[in-house]
Amino acid sequence: MASSGHQDFSGAQGDYGESLDAEHTEASNSDEAKLQAMSEEEREIQRRDWMLELEKTEEEIQTLRQVLNSKLRRANDLKRRLGVTVLGELRTDFRTSWMQLKESGTYQRTASAAKGAKDRTSGLAHSVAAKLSQRWTAARSSNAAKSFGNAYSSVKVR
Repeated sequence: MASSGHQDFSGAQGDYGESLDAEHTEASNSDEAKLQAMSEEEREIQRRDWMLELEKTEEEIQTLRQVLNSKLRRANDLKRRLGVTVLGELRTDFRTSWMQLKESGTYQRTASAAKGAKDRTSGLAHSVAAKLSQRWTAARSSNAAKSFGNAYSSVKVR
């Protein structure tokens, strides 16, 4: 008998989020009720049928695992022959993902908004720099700046 032991389904989730634990419990209760309604001989026959089905299912699972492992080895061998490396696959995946991201509407809207903000900010920065330059030139050529410069020069000379 190829029994793999009891599997614990507690807390497991199915494809649609339903609890496997609840389904397992309901099925067990239903099977238990059916078993109780059977004679001892019928129960023994049912248990043998289930054991045979379990063995067959476990053998099928083992076969599928062997086939999958064989396919994985073959794929890895072909990749090695083709010179495909893990790093190369990562690069390709990254490039593909990056291109898909850049082509997405969200990325394009964000890039457009950022460019607009950059253009507005750049224009504002140039305007502020020009105003500061004008003010600095005006301040340097003002009478107060000239008299301060003359006073500083006369103190420095003494």
